[in-house]
Amino acid sequence: MRSTIPATLVALGCLAIHAFGCAGGETPGQGGSAGTGGGGTGATGGTGGVGGQGGQGGAGGATCTPTDELCDGLDNDCDQEVDEDCPCVEGQTQSCYSGADGTQGVGSCTAGQQTCDVNGKWSKCKGEVVPKTQESCNGIDDDCNGMVDDMAPTICGFGACQVTVVTCENAQLNQCIPLQPTLEKCDGIDNDCDQIVDDSFPEKGKTCTSELIGACSKGKYACTSGALECVPDVMPVPETCNGIDDDCDGTLDEDIPGTGGQCGTGLLGVCANGAIQCKNSTIDCFPITPQSPEKCNGVDDDCDGVVDENNPEGGVSCQTGQSGTCATGTRKCSSGLLICEPNSSATPEVCNGIDENCNGIVDEGNPGSGAACGCGGTTACTDGKLLCTGGPPVYLYEDFSDAPDWTLGPEWEVKAAVSGGTCLNTSGTHSDPATDTSPSTDNKIAGVVVGGCSTSSQSATTHGYYYLTSPIFDTSAAPGVYLMFQRWLNSDATPFMNNVIEVFNGTAWVQVWQSGPTLSTASAWTKVSYDISQYKNATMRIRWGFNIASPLVDPMGSWNIDDVIVSTTICP
Repeated sequence: MRSTIPATLVALGCLAIHAFGCAGGETPGQGGSAGTGGGGTGATGGTGGVGGQGGQGGAGGATCTPTDELCDGLDNDCDQEVDEDCPCVEGQTQSCYSGADGTQGVGSCTAGQQTCDVNGKWSKCKGEVVPKTQESCNGIDDDCNGMVDDMAPTICGFGACQVTVVTCENAQLNQCIPLQPTLEKCDGIDNDCDQIVDDSFPEKGKTCTSELIGACSKGKYACTSGALECVPDVMPVPETCNGIDDDCDGTLDEDIPGTGGQCGTGLLGVCANGAIQCKNSTIDCFPITPQSPEKCNGVDDDCDGVVDENNPEGGVSCQTGQSGTCATGTRKCSSGLLICEPNSSATPEVCNGIDENCNGIVDEGNPGSGAACGCGGTTACTDGKLLCTGGPPVYLYEDFSDAPDWTLGPEWEVKAAVSGGTCLNTSGTHSDPATDTSPSTDNKIAGVVVGGCSTSSQSATTHGYYYLTSPIFDTSAAPGVYLMFQRWLNSDATPFMNNVIEVFNGTAWVQVWQSGPTLSTASAWTKVSYDISQYKNATMRIRWGFNIASPLVDPMGSWNIDDVIVSTTICP
């Protein structure tokens, strides 16, 4: 009797080739295109696991249907033996074939030959090629079903990485390479190809705000059916005094039993009146009006028992509404009200273009006028300045109360005279003047280190001339020009220290005076004058200078100058 090839052999062959899945073709007669040949009906391809790799199918060919064995050189009873019960003559040979009907001569399948043995039995069929149970990728119809390399597609990878390729082309196996995994996201797809869908999306477990409010607003992201969802951490519960919106209505600690009644806090000021309230997770008597920074309102805002202390809201600049020096003030808290208190009180008027007495009129009454000045003139207040009027023409007048147009060289200063300023050297102690010679009260003079020694004479540092230079003035039309000034000069003798007076004649500086070889000391102001008429010009200037010509110089105070006048005559 013929027998069929056991199904377990087909299944084992399938497992040996595709370990990732072969369910579709591991039993004869399931899921494939049938062909002729031995081994039963084969499957076109196995079904892979979840995201796994599918098999390439079972053997093709016709199914062997057992019948009574016939003496025809074929395996009629499907037991893989040919004519095993047929008589024969020893030495006789015949063509034989044990494969399934219809497969001989198809593909690689060919008949063999068998010989009758001494017992009159046919030997095994030798040299035959019967259908293989599994097609190979070799350009040959191995399973003799009439189709070459008819292998099922290969499936590899999982989830979004899964790829399906034609298994065999032109007798060559195609490589199946899964796609690269990507970051998992909540979309119902296994993006990272780990065979688990939506397991590790980026938002997983992160905090989020749900559609609820209060304590219920906080949640964490979860993935539901491929869609992100903010799942609340907690659900609404009755409100308690805990600083949390327990009932999720948007209001904290409201309508808690036992709250709302009036009470006394025992505190001072605006904090005295209270109500039973829930604050800071505590039910207690809290001020209805809480403590706040003190304001200027006659109320104890900071609840310390003192009203309007430390000038609250004060101390900033303000405008008083008055005029002159009284216009600018500082804000002050007084009796619960903010007032603007003037920074300066009214004072007698001075000629300076400012309303000192705060009456809205500047320099009224011609303040400071009528004093002797210049060359026999008197002062008058004009445009906020005291000018010298009357007497002969004056081209330059300077008392050094304000000398913005004068040029000061090194060591020269314009400042108030220094009382007791001294300069000690080998020839004795020589003092600079303590007062100026002007009628004004500023006490200012021009000098070399006013109130002390010349810096360079102290250090015995030699240098060229350092000058004090007047502004330009026009004497081109003057009938005569005379320079007068008050001098207080302490100087070493030439050649150790030299002192000069020079006049600019329009083209060059000309020397009109120089100190001599005798030590010059002064203990009082001396008025000196020089006729400089021969140098008159439209750009006349005057300068006073000193130098240090020897490192053996004694420390000396040098020049002190005040009340410089250039006029058409020598003034008394």
